[in-house]
Amino acid sequence: MIHIDPEAAREIHIATRNNHPDGLIHPKRIMNVHVILYCLGGSMEIYEDGIPYTMTENDVLFLCAGIIHYGEKMCTPGTKLYALHLTTAENDSFTPDGIPGASGTVAIPPLVKCGSDPDIRSLFREILDTFWGISPVKDIKLSLLTSLMLTRLSECAGRGSPEDFAAKRCAAFLRSRTDTFFSPADLAARFSVPEKKLRSAFLSLYGCTPYSYQRDAKMTRAAELLVQRPEMPVSEIAFSLGYSDEFYFTKVFHSRYGTSPREFRKNQKL
Repeated sequence: MIHIDPEAAREIHIATRNNHPDGLIHPKRIMNVHVILYCLGGSMEIYEDGIPYTMTENDVLFLCAGIIHYGEKMCTPGTKLYALHLTTAENDSFTPDGIPGASGTVAIPPLVKCGSDPDIRSLFREILDTFWGISPVKDIKLSLLTSLMLTRLSECAGRGSPEDFAAKRCAAFLRSRTDTFFSPADLAARFSVPEKKLRSAFLSLYGCTPYSYQRDAKMTRAAELLVQRPEMPVSEIAFSLGYSDEFYFTKVFHSRYGTSPREFRKNQKL
């Protein structure tokens, strides 16, 4: 396990996109920088500290500075990678699993499955674009992007199944978008997970379907508006939450809180 300080000052020495149309055996070496590889397609096996790790599409391999790594066989012809060489920091360490790192560090395993988080792929691409670009704030931007990348890799490694992660992202999205109704099919497409698997993940994590979660998020927001915006008509609150029918909105609110929106507001004033 790599423990790395995401806030430490670092430099990126190399940021490239590597294509291996005929395959390649990764060289045997010990680096004085961290080597971070994002697999865009194909597959590659690399040993680190004697343990083999096989990257496939959307996997990240984090090769820690000071630890020997090498390949023993050709990667799949046509393999494509993003490659970053990142300087080390004082609190970085490579430890056996279960051994904590220094305070302020995050844990990243050598191999991280990132297929459930497309933002990480975008981060790598933006780091490359920034590295080769011209900007008066280039160094600041690279530092911020690198910190975010390291943090996101640690988060991604600590998640459950891709379906659970998709459900958590979907739940956060629904809480932030109470103004619109989204069908189960819309949500499944948005978060790239089959509708049945998204439903199962919601039931496992939250005890309800995506539809019920969305409804409850809207009713929670309705209750907040009734208290925080006493001048706001109930009809306007209903419309702001995607309900064109005030009567139906009142019915749904009553089923959640056991009282009408107007009575709820009145009771909050007592």
